[in-house]
Amino acid sequence: MERQPYDDKLVGTEPATCVGCGCTDNNACVNEYLETCYWLKVNRETGLGVCSCCPEFLSHPCTPDFD
Repeated sequence: MERQPYDDKLVGTEPATCVGCGCTDNNACVNEYLETCYWLKVNRETGLGVCSCCPEFLSHPCTPDFD
C-alpha cells in the first residue's frame, strides 16, 4: 500500500481578507469612530470575507450560502 502525503496545514489558519477593502484578521479597518471592523461574513476555507466597513459586498459569493 502506497502512503499518501500528509497535509498538516489546518483549514482557516491563514488570515482572511475582505473582498471589499482588503483588510485582514491581522490588519483591520478603522471607522470614523476609531472602532475596528469585524466580519459580517467570512469563509475560512477560501480565506475571503466581508468586513463591517464593506456591507455593499455582502452579495459577493465568498461563502457557499451567499444571497
